[in-house]
Amino acid sequence: MTRVRKMRKEAVECNIFCKKKTLESEMKRKTSVKKTIRKKTMSH
Repeated sequence: MTRVRKMRKEAVECNIFCKKKTLESEMKRKTSVKKTIRKKTMSH
């Protein structure tokens, strides 16, 4: 019983960690896109 509970808790923590990672990568992508847009507007 405790082993199953521990596994479930670890799975939840892993899920949260994965979500944070994807959020961070999305934020980085957005910032990089903004930078490229800014560069394009500067060149124009």
